[in-house]
Amino acid sequence: MEPDIEPWDRFRDWLHCICVVTFDLELGQALEVIYPGDAILSNTEKINICYLAFPDSNSSNARDTNFHFRIRRAISDVRGCQKSFVDKSPSSLPFDAHYLYGFSIVLMSVLPLFSLFYSVTARIAEHFFENGEAAIEAACHHIDTWQQPQVGRTIEFPLLGTLISCRLPAACDLPYEFRLDGHVELSDHRDESLRLFRPDFTTPIVQHVHHLQLIWELVLLGEPLLIVAPNPSVTSSLVQSIVGLLSPLRIVNDFRPYFTIHDSEFREYSSKSRTPPRVILGVTNPFFIKALDHWPHILKVAEQGAEIGGDDMKKPKKTWSAASRTLDTPPGLYTQYKPFLSKDKSLAKKLLKSGNSLEIQHNILQRHFLELTQSFMIPMERYLSSLMPLKKEMSPFRGIPSTRPFSMDDFLALKKGLKLPILGPQTLSTKHNVEIVDLVLRIRERILEIATETEIRRNLVRQVVKILSNVDDDLKQLLMSNCSLREILA
Repeated sequence: MEPDIEPWDRFRDWLHCICVVTFDLELGQALEVIYPGDAILSNTEKINICYLAFPDSNSSNARDTNFHFRIRRAISDVRGCQKSFVDKSPSSLPFDAHYLYGFSIVLMSVLPLFSLFYSVTARIAEHFFENGEAAIEAACHHIDTWQQPQVGRTIEFPLLGTLISCRLPAACDLPYEFRLDGHVELSDHRDESLRLFRPDFTTPIVQHVHHLQLIWELVLLGEPLLIVAPNPSVTSSLVQSIVGLLSPLRIVNDFRPYFTIHDSEFREYSSKSRTPPRVILGVTNPFFIKALDHWPHILKVAEQGAEIGGDDMKKPKKTWSAASRTLDTPPGLYTQYKPFLSKDKSLAKKLLKSGNSLEIQHNILQRHFLELTQSFMIPMERYLSSLMPLKKEMSPFRGIPSTRPFSMDDFLALKKGLKLPILGPQTLSTKHNVEIVDLVLRIRERILEIATETEIRRNLVRQVVKILSNVDDDLKQLLMSNCSLREILA
């Protein structure tokens, strides 16, 4: 027998609460209603929600909009079914029990299910403006009948006269098929004319394709990044898409898809007496460009439809001092960061050939950065695996074996070794002899740097042997004339 379900138990599996925020000419933003009535929100959380629900915008095209934000929680409790859902979800799902996501109406949840909650807010808002507060009360009762979140299954949810069908992602899904918006599929089975709102997390980020590899490095290193855009829909889309570039890693630093000067953390983030925090901020108020003039990286987004200077926009603007930062700063990426990776133009070419298909563009982006992130992780995983005890060392009749100590020198040597290209016969045939000689000499230098006989050193020696076996005899004799190289291969 299933235990009795308490009122609002199913609701709280999905949402923390639903809020209605109004604008009073005398009082300003005011939190008018919270459903259910016993939902706990601190005064700070209420104030943050009020200001985030009424976004300031420097866009001349401002109109009805659907966006999301993220705020710190006073109480970081998580329900059992939510924890189980996160444990079985993809590792990159941007979940953190210390934060709540807000979706305009305002719907508050700890779960980052963007397509689902964007569509739910759009549906509730449509009925709210027709029928008033009764629509929200009815929606809450419908949500209180929903099944618990379960990964890998398609579930149908009743909501205000329609059924929403969605499949929540599972950790075993193919990673490059994930959707950045929470990987939720939506459909309406009763009335095909009813449109379910799906956020566009692809178009804004594709427009900055020439900067994405550099931005990926910044986010991977936890660098502070300010994104200034015309409206909160663009900021929330861009920030969430940039967070998704690290897949299959989950971002551990703070990020705010939309942020205002009234936020309770504004002083913390704008303080010039300390190092800028490791956070990504999405804002619409140009005042932030001056308020955060000590931040090292800023992306200014152009107004939709505005003319953008061609090749100039493809390069980061490095000669930009704090004194030159003004409210009407031109669009572009402003940073003095020197990337470690060479610029890869293949991504832009692939996107150019994709046409206007958002799904194809999304898959290209997701797969490109998934492979990039994995290539960063592989050396780390290999080295950490080499520190683990061997299977033959494990026995129920012995003590627990310990891992070998971490050596920074060995790890960095491995990283250096793996940065070298592994050339096969076909690749070698396209290289000039001078390039091959230079490569072999560079590998020789790395080998000489590693004094002891390690697996890293043996791998590098094998790479030299492979190169020598695939070049002509004249070049091989030239290379072997180097005494130190002969000694290494002896």
